[in-house]
Amino acid sequence: MNDPGKLLRLLDEYEECTLAYPQPHEYIRELKEVELITHAPSNRFIMAWLYRYCWPVEPSKLIPSGDFMQELAK
Repeated sequence: MNDPGKLLRLLDEYEECTLAYPQPHEYIRELKEVELITHAPSNRFIMAWLYRYCWPVEPSKLIPSGDFMQELAK
């Protein structure tokens, strides 16, 4: 990222997780350690920004495959 501060502010605005939006926010931005994986675990870790979903998921249907688009096609 050429200007991380500017880009992250724009993404926060897009995700509506700034002070300008009422709480609780749907997402919160966090810096987390993540593992780099291609086809197998790599034991290589980096720090990465992520947007964590914060609202309840209990009434939602589990998608066993994890592929939302495949589920829509059914």
